[in-house]
Amino acid sequence: MKKLRSGQEFMAPLAARAINNPELCDGRLCMQDYVLLINDSRYSVPTLRLITARNVDEARSIADLVLAESPYHRSVEASDRHGSLFVVPDPPPQNRDPDLPEDASRPD
Repeated sequence: MKKLRSGQEFMAPLAARAINNPELCDGRLCMQDYVLLINDSRYSVPTLRLITARNVDEARSIADLVLAESPYHRSVEASDRHGSLFVVPDPPPQNRDPDLPEDASRPD
């Protein structure tokens, strides 16, 4: 089992990046909040997940991971305080679990 690092050990690499990156806010690591709406075929209402990421590219990577977490996840829409940013579409059918029932998809 992997041992969890302490908060200080975890933050040290981030702090080093902040010091060496002039694009950051006043020498601090700038993080932004994003809202992910996960369309899951088991539920009629999207699941809301709040994430924090350095930029939109990192938020998209997290959205890709969230989509891959479950074969029931159909799409993930990401927004920030300014509005919708992107939608990660359904994965191709060959990546779906063949044991899922056909009616597992959410009706539009």
